[in-house]
Amino acid sequence: MQQSDPYRFALENSTIVVEIDSRFVIVSINELFCRLSGFFPGDLTGKSCDDLRNASRNDNLWNIVKHGMMTGITFRGEVTCNKKNGELLWLDINTFPVEEDGTTARYLVVGTDATARVKAQKVREQFLSNMSHDIRTPLFGIVGLVNLLGETSLNFEQQEYTRLIRNSTEVLTRLVADLLDVHKMECGVMALEQDDFSLHEVFEAVAGLFVMQSKEKFVTIGFDVDPQIPPLLLGDAFRLKQMVMNLVANAFRHTEYGRIQLTATLLVAKSDDCEIKISVADNGSGIPAEEQVDLFRKFTLPSRSDERIKDGVGLGFSIVNQLVAMHGGHISVDDSGGIGTRVSINIVYKTGSARSILHNIDEAQAPGTMGRARILVVDDLELNRFILSKQLEKLDVSVDYARDGAEAVNKVASGCYELVIMDMHMPVMDGFEASTAIRELSEPKCRIPILAVTASIIEEELSKCILAGANDYLIKPYKTATLFSMVARYLHGNDGVNSGANTVTDFAYLDDYADGNADFKIEMLQKAIDYVPEVARGIDQSVASGDWTTLRQVVHKLVPVLPFAGLSSLVADAQALEKMALELSQVDDPSRHTATKELATKVTKVALAALPELRQEYQKLTKGLS
Repeated sequence: MQQSDPYRFALENSTIVVEIDSRFVIVSINELFCRLSGFFPGDLTGKSCDDLRNASRNDNLWNIVKHGMMTGITFRGEVTCNKKNGELLWLDINTFPVEEDGTTARYLVVGTDATARVKAQKVREQFLSNMSHDIRTPLFGIVGLVNLLGETSLNFEQQEYTRLIRNSTEVLTRLVADLLDVHKMECGVMALEQDDFSLHEVFEAVAGLFVMQSKEKFVTIGFDVDPQIPPLLLGDAFRLKQMVMNLVANAFRHTEYGRIQLTATLLVAKSDDCEIKISVADNGSGIPAEEQVDLFRKFTLPSRSDERIKDGVGLGFSIVNQLVAMHGGHISVDDSGGIGTRVSINIVYKTGSARSILHNIDEAQAPGTMGRARILVVDDLELNRFILSKQLEKLDVSVDYARDGAEAVNKVASGCYELVIMDMHMPVMDGFEASTAIRELSEPKCRIPILAVTASIIEEELSKCILAGANDYLIKPYKTATLFSMVARYLHGNDGVNSGANTVTDFAYLDDYADGNADFKIEMLQKAIDYVPEVARGIDQSVASGDWTTLRQVVHKLVPVLPFAGLSSLVADAQALEKMALELSQVDDPSRHTATKELATKVTKVALAALPELRQEYQKLTKGLS
């Protein structure tokens, strides 16, 4: 055996290689791909790559390769194809164009087997989804009833009990969110927001969450913000609050009496950013030096000196550590020899603008009446129907009910409603099937807006809601203000969604670009269906907060998607909105706010109005391939 043979052997047994020519014909496959797929070289060589097409999935390897061949775009990521026995083969691949005489003549697909990892990830995702649903569903009932109770006439003692229940539900909701956040960070799908916030308000909000714990223990909580820190910072206030909250919760867990102090100190100030040190100090039992090494491992708790106070699941420090790393910061622990612990995080934030900050309010104000619009609430649980009816009473709407999806479809077909609020997990017919069935009704019934209600926050599950036919979704437990905002969006003029037989989309550009490739059209339509509600929310949030930089970024990403979504007619408006947002981000001129908001509303309205037609086209194409 020659010197180079071991290296060749290692390469051929660890890397999949497939070569495809410009006619999408398989030129060669290596031995590892044969072993993994069950095919022999003669089964595939000289055959169209469509022979491996997996019709049930749209991230199919060969669809992506074809798209790359047509556009010259390389691809790196996770895809699937069929094995010889029909099972799925998951691959992590890189595609490389091979050029001859200035044109792409062939494509090399190089990858590794990812099936075991993906299956394990799917099992974990399903467990997290089930757990989230099983916990968030009863939480929705508790939170809803507590909020309704808080709106009644209560004496001071009853108000305190109500607030204690609300705080307890927030803690449980936070625990579920922590578990899911760990999963998101491990998968690399968590992103940091960029909004103006006040550090003082973050500290104030965190301290407020621990008022009852402070009373139950003889522990006071205080905070101090260095006056040299800019009043407004630019960053992810929610994640900062999450970090500080986890550190304070840990301090309370191990402090029986005394004081917990939050401190923010300016370390370095520059023209457009500053480095800040945020510390949480307690005078509890301390963390031994030998245990600090394992402090940031998941599901690990410091023993401290008193085993009676060792509760929790050990995620707090791990999440803080990962969030700090996402910020490019640093975390440190200073133990004072058994008489307390100080945990500090150093993070660089950009200086915020002089815009006013929108304050979150728990007591939602109804956005005016909805002209006695008729809303169909679909949920199998009586408690959920009761809570929704009480919340919707404030909008002066007429509410009807269905207890499962089949009943909902029949009522929509025979009745007259302006909006359907649909729980997605029900017996007989679930919300996914019901949404799809409603979209298959005749005009104009098929265009009624559907607002999905789900307890899952797994991205695949949320995407499934939109693909089934929902216009948007609410995640339990949600704030009443969020419900009002969504109802207002789809009832005020219906956002053009229920406008009869007038069509919004024109798929001529997509048809021409796809040139008969139905798989490519399906892939583009699915991306548009997923993307439009996300962009609509991004535009609404950016405009509401006056964040013109984020607005420009969101719209900039939307523009190239519009022609593929059948919305070429909207490109000019979107480009104009992008330009207005750019100019406002450079010079914030209040006299131009109204015009910008009006154009943003128009773009959002038309994009959302296109969703039913996008779904109809998607369903027509997928049925044609089945």
